[in-house]
Amino acid sequence: VVINYIAKYYGGAQHKAEVDQGAGKQFTIGSKQVIQGWEECLTADKMSLGSTVKIKMPYRLCYGYHVDLPLEQDMLFEIELLQINGKKAIIHPYKELKVITLRPGDNTTFPQKRDYVVIHYDGFFHGGPKHKQKFDSSRDRDKPFGFKIGTKSVIAGWDEGILQLSKNSKAKLQIPASMAYKDKPSP
Repeated sequence: VVINYIAKYYGGAQHKAEVDQGAGKQFTIGSKQVIQGWEECLTADKMSLGSTVKIKMPYRLCYGYHVDLPLEQDMLFEIELLQINGKKAIIHPYKELKVITLRPGDNTTFPQKRDYVVIHYDGFFHGGPKHKQKFDSSRDRDKPFGFKIGTKSVIAGWDEGILQLSKNSKAKLQIPASMAYKDKPSP
């Protein structure tokens, strides 16, 4: 199988802090090349080709993980199943901007064009050899990003998508290439 994954601590002082991520991790199920928890997840008939799951995993299933973990540290893994025995998942490009609200804001204070907004963001590739790899993050720098919205100082997907969000909301923006970097590499 081939997977992409993101690993985070679950519980403890660093709850949900990212520990590790990988793209295109290839291994044979049953060969003990990965931790027991991944083996159990992939053989439990809960995943299908192209699907992504989030799994809270007790520390006892994480023994042998290639990153040193605090004693008895539970983990949270996001695993995307890309390939099984040579059969690959088809990843379709985004055709239009889609705003998926993860946490609603105050539903009254929306930005207007030319307002100065301050956001935190994580940027991930969609499709291609770097699918789901993070390419930029204000959170990783612990520094929010501010800009005037609607002035073409950022990608069009942000200019349009963020206008739909109220103060203190959290959302996932699925941005087509035509509203992002087009054929140019990301910053």
